[in-house]
This record gives sequence, C-alpha cells and structure tokens, in this order.
Amino acid sequence: MFSVVVLFYLLLLELPINRSINSEQNSLIVIGNKNITHQSNLITESFSKLSIDGPFYCYVTWVDNKQIIDIYTDNNIHPYIIIHIEQDTLKIMIQSDGNFKFTQMDIYLYIRPTVNEIFLTGISTLHSTNVLKIDNLLKLHTQDTSSLILQLDVFNLDALFLSAGTTKLNGHVKDKGIIKYMGIGNVDASQLFCKFIDVEANGLGTIWITGTDECIIKAEGVSIVRYNCSNINYTQLAGLAKIIPI
Repeated sequence: MFSVVVLFYLLLLELPINRSINSEQNSLIVIGNKNITHQSNLITESFSKLSIDGPFYCYVTWVDNKQIIDIYTDNNIHPYIIIHIEQDTLKIMIQSDGNFKFTQMDIYLYIRPTVNEIFLTGISTLHSTNVLKIDNLLKLHTQDTSSLILQLDVFNLDALFLSAGTTKLNGHVKDKGIIKYMGIGNVDASQLFCKFIDVEANGLGTIWITGTDECIIKAEGVSIVRYNCSNINYTQLAGLAKIIPI
C-alpha cells in the first residue's frame, strides 16, 4: 500500500515537470535571417495612450500630419510584431509565446502629440527626437528593463519609474511634477525644470531633479535624491537613503 501511494505521488510530481518540458519544446523559436527590411504602417485611428512591450528601440517624432510607424528588422521576424489600437491605446508588442533572435529591431514612430500616457515594459526603449508639447497632464510608467529619453513641455507630470533601465527627461513642467522612483536604473531629470516637484524615492539608484519654485522630497531605502531647488518645503529621510543638493 505504501509503495502505491509513493508511486502515485511521484507521478503527480512528474506531471508538471513534463508539462514544463513540453511547453519549452513547443515554444516558437525564430532566428533572424539577417535580411533587414522595412515595413511601414499607416495609423488612421486616434488614440491618447502609447504602450510598448518588447525588444524594440523606438524613436518617436511628434508630427501634425499623417501618423506612420516604420519598422526595420529581419524579414522573417516582421510577421510577429503586433501593432493595433485598443481602448484608446496604441499598442506595439511582439508575439508573447516566442523566442526571437533578431539582428536589428528599430521602430520609428511619427505620431501626433495627443498622447497623454506612455507605458513601457519589457526591454523596450523610447527615444524622442523632438519636444512633446501638451497643455494638460502627462503620465509616464516604466517597468522591467525599459528605458526612456524624452523632451517635454507639459502642464503637469505624473511619473512612476519601476524599471531597471535608465530614464532621461528634459524640458519644462509648467505647474507640478509628481515622480515616484522605485526602480534600479537611474533617473536624470536634472534638466526637467518643474515649477513644483514632489518626489518619492525608494529605489536602488539615483534620481536627479530640479524645482524652480518648490520641492518636496521623500527618500527611503538606499535611494539617492540629488536636487536643485532653492525652496525645499518638506523632506523625509529613512533608512540609508540620501538627499544631496546639486
């Protein structure tokens, strides 16, 4: 009786292992053929949110005319790149059940400056070539190992940085910037001039900020906040965190 129970238990343990092995064996593997080709996508629908998830290096140029997405990658990888608009969000992603070994993965976005929310995940990078100018709130969110390089001229900013990748922001926030920094990669917003800035840092790296009128800073854990602000309204420090003037 004991041996039967043990055998049954071992079979139960083996099932998920076999399923895992079969899943790995059945996963899609695509190796780029090194024949880099260009595909262009015309975007005719409107959207106010941008979501990028995948191994893309994206250059964005804000334009007033037609919206186009140009993709440069291996010819045999193009079919697995997904671009669609869903619930007011332009989504750019790669097929999730595959393992892709590509030679190049560059995307050039030419889109209107109506975007008020940007979400980056995976190992994506978004790099703006000109200034995003909007008269309302811009929301930013990065996670995983995504990176962000943006030039801004916005009224308000609400940003959450969870990524192990780096972020660089410059330009102007006319009223208030709220930044929550809880990632690993450094955030350089030293050239982003905010009238009021409220920063909460609990990451593993360094964030640089500039406030022209007022700064509120809360730092915890081992994060470092380097600030340029003549009027520090409130600071809170905990753990091994540091708050250092520039």
